[in-house]
Amino acid sequence: MTTTPDDTAAPRSLVSKLAEVMAAVSHVAKRGHNDFHNYDYATDADILAAVRSELAQRSVICVPAVISETREPVGSKGDVLTSLEMTITFLDGESHESLPFSWRGWGTDKSDKGGYKAMTGAVKYALLKTFLLPTGDDPEANTDSDATTAAAPVVRATPRPAPAPRPAAPAP
Repeated sequence: MTTTPDDTAAPRSLVSKLAEVMAAVSHVAKRGHNDFHNYDYATDADILAAVRSELAQRSVICVPAVISETREPVGSKGDVLTSLEMTITFLDGESHESLPFSWRGWGTDKSDKGGYKAMTGAVKYALLKTFLLPTGDDPEANTDSDATTAAAPVVRATPRPAPAPRPAAPAP
């Protein structure tokens, strides 16, 4: 059996694969709308669709795990705030590296859905912040003077070729 250079090459590191994902997905547009509070948001489905396929192409998975949960009543309408402490772990199927990090999520509900809301929000924002994905807004922006534009749900960045090496400077 003959080997090719690819057979003997060490697998890319998990961090380099995560950086590739960051380069591949340039932003996620806000396609969801909250009618009650009248604001637009990037949906969980759009964020997962943008990141999931890029991770899978690189044999990387993301595993969220709940470490602890607390529930406490809030307000006077029977709402319960569920707070989750979580670990989000990226696992590389080729190099077998893992990268765990702590994250939190919160969800309010009158019934049994606070935990699901907390987990969805935690994973959504962990992915947005890990991959530095803009959604076309700035929480510190002055909404009266700053305009945002609508876009497709996901815009993939065009890979740039590596810059050509520069010649060494002549010796003095």
